[in-house]
Amino acid sequence: MGFYNNLETWQGLSVVDWTPESGPLSAETAYRIRLEWDDKDTWADRFAQFLEQPGVETVTTLVVGAWGALIDGDETLTSVIEVLAGAREHLPSLTGLFLGDITSEECEVSWIALADVAPLFHAYPKLEHFAVRGGMNDNQDLTLGVLRHAHLKSLAIETGGMAVSIIEEISIAELPELEHLELYLGTDNYGCTVTVGDLHTILTQGHEKWPKLRYLGLRDYDRADELAGHLAAKSTEPLLNHIETLDLSLGTLGNPGATALLECPAIKSLQKLDIHYHYVTEATVAKLLELGIEVDANDPQKPDDDEDWRYVAVGE
Repeated sequence: MGFYNNLETWQGLSVVDWTPESGPLSAETAYRIRLEWDDKDTWADRFAQFLEQPGVETVTTLVVGAWGALIDGDETLTSVIEVLAGAREHLPSLTGLFLGDITSEECEVSWIALADVAPLFHAYPKLEHFAVRGGMNDNQDLTLGVLRHAHLKSLAIETGGMAVSIIEEISIAELPELEHLELYLGTDNYGCTVTVGDLHTILTQGHEKWPKLRYLGLRDYDRADELAGHLAAKSTEPLLNHIETLDLSLGTLGNPGATALLECPAIKSLQKLDIHYHYVTEATVAKLLELGIEVDANDPQKPDDDEDWRYVAVGE
């Protein structure tokens, strides 16, 4: 499951496909560099042309789309990262970078091979927003490295199955400006090795670790009921008590998890709870809507007591 269209906006900017005919570049536009499957250029060729354009030094936001033949092509995300990192002197204003804005028609999420993205954090010390989309099974693992970054405000990782190594790297990361942490955990069918217990290493982070964190997304999780139960049982988890938005959307949350959230005191202190795309009954949703906070419970799926017949929104 899982369907993606290309981004239309990101971080408040319109996303447009860049072509050599696009004209001078602007700080007010997010430029997507992507290839069609039958393009003769490589992604590196297209990017080199981009770097020659007037105004490139003002560009703040880049979106990396499809880099050619994604399944068996010669160009990989590793080579794209090498080219991006090597262009740092051309992009002194870069603050936003999205890797893998690839539609499901171009390639399923689980088939997008990821790589070591650590060189990008070293190359762009002014980076404020970073997101990556792709698969993590079959040894196509994402690596953040030892992540220390003075300016990063948002970190988003979209995958149909996350490796526990990412949770471990995030839990020791030094990100004093982090405001938004968004993780698509996925399902073990597509490489998820993250247990609810593993998430404890993030949830125990206090205000001194991420003093500005306001949004926590533990999304697209096939153990959403178990996670909600953990949150209810551990309602004094430091992180849960200083965020404003908890996002448990796109997963398999059903009545057991929603009921646990109703009984969790920390949930009532949030500004927003997001569970959209869920398997909760209308009666229980009605109780959530009475909590006195903003609750997004849109896109209900057919309730099913059997978790084996619930599916995350993004898997394959």
